[in-house]
Amino acid sequence: MTSGITALFVAALLLPGVCSTASAAESYPNRPIRFVVGNPAGGGQDILARAIGAKLSNAFSVPVVVDNRPGAAGNIGAEVVSRAAPDGYTLLMVGFANATNVGLFKQLPFDLMRDFASVALVAESTNFLVVPGSSRIASVRNLIADAKAAPGKLNYASGGNGTAPHLGSELFKRMAGVDIVHVPFKGGGQSIVSVIAGQVDMLIVNPLAGLPHIREGRLKALGVTSLKRSPAAPAIPTVAESGLVGYEVISWWGVLAPAKTPQGIVTRLHQSIGDALQQPDIKARFESQGIDVSTGTPAQFRVFLQNEIDKWTKVIRETGIDPI
Repeated sequence: MTSGITALFVAALLLPGVCSTASAAESYPNRPIRFVVGNPAGGGQDILARAIGAKLSNAFSVPVVVDNRPGAAGNIGAEVVSRAAPDGYTLLMVGFANATNVGLFKQLPFDLMRDFASVALVAESTNFLVVPGSSRIASVRNLIADAKAAPGKLNYASGGNGTAPHLGSELFKRMAGVDIVHVPFKGGGQSIVSVIAGQVDMLIVNPLAGLPHIREGRLKALGVTSLKRSPAAPAIPTVAESGLVGYEVISWWGVLAPAKTPQGIVTRLHQSIGDALQQPDIKARFESQGIDVSTGTPAQFRVFLQNEIDKWTKVIRETGIDPI
């Protein structure tokens, strides 16, 4: 009986699918890895992808090449990876916009939960609610009071429809019960310049782009959008503790692979990315900029991703933002 079971087990291992999957995981990686970023070079996703890619290249002894595929709010890059072979040699850096796109686009050529395997949530950060450095508005309560006193007079900037500044500001408006007008720009850089110049009254900005201007006084930070204060700027209160209880908008970044990527390869990638993020130079670099680097399990990232999709799809529907 025992010998028969053993024979069946050996025979199963010799099946082409089982054998190839096992050998692929054992030999991985043995050629260059492509790390797709659905945004132009220089943005938060690109910066993180290049930092992580350099560490993975050293750990794996193979090149990790960042492939920028900007366009359609990150959907072009995501589609490229959704159609790639599930062998661990094509990865996708994702962020906030990838989750909100589910509610913003009427049709997508892929399903974010069905067509990808979760590898790792690599970083999270708060955002800053800012006004021009010269603004007389000194707190979140001041901002809400001014907006209520003159509905439609104040405005806010964003880098475009569906971005974190756009949706975060719409959530702020809904929770505070105020009317503040949206002024979209073609990118985050232009939106920051408009607020510094005093042309627009308010902006939600990530720490990578906003902290240098806050520290130089060109922007005034009224609050942070996470539920806890930022270690990079501990004196700035949260929006929630400033009167808008429960308000939270975080930026985040993670890594996905095509669906059906072998679990052994996903596990190896997850462990190696976690090791990279804990290296002192990486950790110090990003934490000084208000970004917390950490990796939960792939399963935890999958739950997180679904929660972000559900949260922002609800906000999009309740605020009446038209799908694209």
